[in-house]
Amino acid sequence: MDRIIHSFNFPHHSFLTHSIPDIASVVGDILFLNGTNIKEVLSYHKRQLKFCVEAANIALKTFKENNILHEILQKIRNVEKDKYYQNDLRIYFENIWYGN
Repeated sequence: MDRIIHSFNFPHHSFLTHSIPDIASVVGDILFLNGTNIKEVLSYHKRQLKFCVEAANIALKTFKENNILHEILQKIRNVEKDKYYQNDLRIYFENIWYGN
Protein backbone atom coordinates (compact mmCIF):
# COMPACT_ATOMS: atom_id res chain seq x y z
CA MET A 1 0.00 0.00 0.00
CA ASP A 2 2.85 2.41 0.73
CA ARG A 3 4.05 2.07 -2.85
CA ILE A 4 0.55 2.88 -4.16
CA ILE A 5 0.34 5.97 -1.92
CA HIS A 6 3.79 7.09 -3.03
CA SER A 7 2.90 6.62 -6.70
CA PHE A 8 -0.32 8.56 -6.23
CA ASN A 9 1.28 11.44 -4.33
CA PHE A 10 4.18 11.66 -6.82
CA PRO A 11 2.45 10.81 -10.09
CA HIS A 12 3.81 9.98 -13.51
CA HIS A 13 3.98 13.10 -15.67
CA SER A 14 0.89 12.07 -17.69
CA PHE A 15 -1.26 12.41 -14.53
CA LEU A 16 0.05 15.78 -13.34
CA THR A 17 -2.80 17.86 -14.77
CA HIS A 18 -5.37 16.43 -12.33
CA SER A 19 -3.02 15.52 -9.52
CA ILE A 20 -3.74 16.74 -6.01
CA PRO A 21 -0.74 15.98 -3.79
CA ASP A 22 -1.09 14.29 -0.41
CA ILE A 23 -4.78 13.38 -0.66
CA ALA A 24 -4.16 9.63 -0.63
CA SER A 25 -4.07 7.77 2.67
CA VAL A 26 -4.62 4.24 3.93
CA VAL A 27 -6.48 2.88 6.93
CA GLY A 28 -6.22 -0.90 7.14
CA ASP A 29 -6.85 -2.19 3.63
CA ILE A 30 -8.83 0.86 2.52
CA LEU A 31 -7.41 3.61 0.32
CA PHE A 32 -8.90 7.07 0.87
CA LEU A 33 -8.68 10.05 -1.46
CA ASN A 34 -9.44 12.83 1.00
CA GLY A 35 -11.45 15.75 -0.33
CA THR A 36 -12.65 13.98 -3.47
CA ASN A 37 -16.02 12.63 -4.44
CA ILE A 38 -16.93 9.57 -6.49
CA LYS A 39 -17.44 11.65 -9.66
CA GLU A 40 -13.89 13.03 -9.40
CA VAL A 41 -12.52 9.57 -8.74
CA LEU A 42 -14.28 8.16 -11.81
CA SER A 43 -13.44 11.17 -14.00
CA TYR A 44 -9.85 11.91 -12.98
CA HIS A 45 -8.30 9.50 -10.50
CA LYS A 46 -9.42 6.05 -11.68
CA ARG A 47 -6.80 5.82 -14.43
CA GLN A 48 -4.09 7.12 -12.11
CA LEU A 49 -5.06 4.60 -9.40
CA LYS A 50 -4.84 1.73 -11.89
CA PHE A 51 -1.40 2.96 -12.93
CA CYS A 52 -0.30 3.20 -9.28
CA VAL A 53 -1.49 -0.35 -8.52
CA GLU A 54 0.32 -1.68 -11.61
CA ALA A 55 3.50 0.18 -10.63
CA ALA A 56 3.27 -1.21 -7.08
CA ASN A 57 2.74 -4.75 -8.39
CA ILE A 58 5.78 -4.45 -10.67
CA ALA A 59 7.88 -3.12 -7.78
CA LEU A 60 6.74 -5.97 -5.53
CA LYS A 61 7.46 -8.58 -8.21
CA THR A 62 10.93 -7.11 -8.78
CA PHE A 63 11.58 -7.07 -5.03
CA LYS A 64 10.57 -10.73 -4.71
CA GLU A 65 12.67 -11.72 -7.74
CA ASN A 66 15.68 -9.88 -6.31
CA ASN A 67 15.23 -11.66 -2.97
CA ILE A 68 15.05 -15.05 -4.70
CA LEU A 69 18.15 -14.22 -6.74
CA HIS A 70 19.98 -13.10 -3.58
CA GLU A 71 19.07 -16.38 -1.83
CA ILE A 72 20.33 -18.42 -4.81
CA LEU A 73 23.60 -16.49 -4.94
CA GLN A 74 24.06 -16.93 -1.18
CA LYS A 75 23.54 -20.69 -1.51
CA ILE A 76 26.09 -20.82 -4.35
CA ARG A 77 28.60 -18.88 -2.23
CA ASN A 78 28.02 -21.25 0.69
CA VAL A 79 28.58 -24.30 -1.53
CA GLU A 80 31.76 -22.76 -2.95
CA LYS A 81 32.97 -21.92 0.55
CA ASP A 82 32.25 -25.49 1.71
CA LYS A 83 34.18 -26.89 -1.27
CA TYR A 84 37.11 -24.59 -0.44
CA TYR A 85 37.21 -25.76 3.18
CA GLN A 86 36.77 -29.41 2.18
CA ASN A 87 39.70 -29.05 -0.20
CA ASP A 88 41.82 -27.50 2.59
CA LEU A 89 40.95 -30.39 4.91
CA ARG A 90 41.75 -32.96 2.21
CA ILE A 91 45.17 -31.39 1.61
CA TYR A 92 45.82 -31.20 5.36
CA PHE A 93 44.98 -34.86 5.94
CA GLU A 94 46.89 -35.97 2.84
CA ASN A 95 49.94 -34.16 4.20
CA ILE A 96 49.55 -35.90 7.57
CA TRP A 97 48.81 -39.32 6.02
CA TYR A 98 51.49 -39.29 3.33
CA GLY A 99 53.96 -37.20 5.26
CA ASN A 100 54.23 -34.37 2.71
